[in-house]
Amino acid sequence: MMFVDERKRSDINRPNSSPQTGILPLVRVPSNCQRNISLLTFDPDGDKVQCRYGSNSNECYTCTPPTVLSLSSSCSLSFSPTSSSNEGSYAVQLMMEDFPRQIITLTHYSSGTTSKSSSSSMTRIPSQFLFKVDH
Repeated sequence: MMFVDERKRSDINRPNSSPQTGILPLVRVPSNCQRNISLLTFDPDGDKVQCRYGSNSNECYTCTPPTVLSLSSSCSLSFSPTSSSNEGSYAVQLMMEDFPRQIITLTHYSSGTTSKSSSSSMTRIPSQFLFKVDH
């Protein structure tokens, strides 16, 4: 499930735009090679984009991160060489979030205003793909 805050931002005087990525639906790696995969993320408003694994039933189906991958908040995946027993396909279920770079005010015509700091996400967008470990 995604969440987008559509209130008008004080820094750009328009509603927030969602972060975007261009990941392929299938990423394939050989089991014996180290790989670092930087997800190409972009935010039209210039916000900081962070990634995390989905953590509840609204964000993912099984919510078990693949054991063969590690994910940094800067949206980089790391795969280390592994044994052939770990070969196979893994569902990767990520959430991309955007954070303002400074304190901003969000305004809605009927619900007033609220402030968002650089530690408060404004949008949560799911991104899913298949990670296949081959021999």
